[in-house]
Amino acid sequence: MRSRSAVCSLAQVRAFGELVGQQLQMLDLVLLRGPIGAGKSTVARSIVRSAVQDPEVVVPSPTFLLAIPYESPRRTLRNVLHVDLHRMYASSLEGTDEMPGFFSSDGERPETILTEKDIEPLGWHDAIAKGAVLCEWPHGLGRDAIWGHTFVTPRNPVLLTIEPAAEAAGAGDDAIAGAGAGSLAAARPAVSGVAAAAAAARGLADDTPRRLTLHWSGGRWDGVADALAPPVR
Repeated sequence: MRSRSAVCSLAQVRAFGELVGQQLQMLDLVLLRGPIGAGKSTVARSIVRSAVQDPEVVVPSPTFLLAIPYESPRRTLRNVLHVDLHRMYASSLEGTDEMPGFFSSDGERPETILTEKDIEPLGWHDAIAKGAVLCEWPHGLGRDAIWGHTFVTPRNPVLLTIEPAAEAAGAGDDAIAGAGAGSLAAARPAVSGVAAAAAAARGLADDTPRRLTLHWSGGRWDGVADALAPPVR
């Protein structure tokens, strides 16, 4: 698996979401990961609006509805299903010592908590056969299910992590190229430690730098990854 990362402003987060949305095709799966308030809803909104070619479409959070479908006018993408698995995942861990949102050291749970039977009522398979699935809080699917061409998707997915930046971008480094907001050399340093945790809990301010990290394998997402800085590994 490859990764690329960039520190960027909220405007750049939106611009990168638009780029991802433009590239969506049938059978695609985009996974969004990050702490509460980091900007997952912001990037999800940009992805959906770009994918369906409607900048005015209302894109609410699917936290309570679990899944919200959108139709697309594109021949290569008939629909987008926006899914939030946090409630399903949390309820599956009731009575255990696990904490929702826990990942193994390499970024994903190795085991699958949610099964094909769990996600089928969301319309997952019909949606991905005719369009794409945008999934927030994908923790319960597990690393093996996500990357193993199983019931989740027949094609290599892409994982986008958004979180408070550990440090501001340096001149010429970690800038999104061609994604709408130019160099981040003048970005203000991000908060850290306890202050960062508090900011994440209440939602980051618009001028707080975020770190976007793209994880992918195969060649499907190389073009999108090119909008970020050189590989981090």
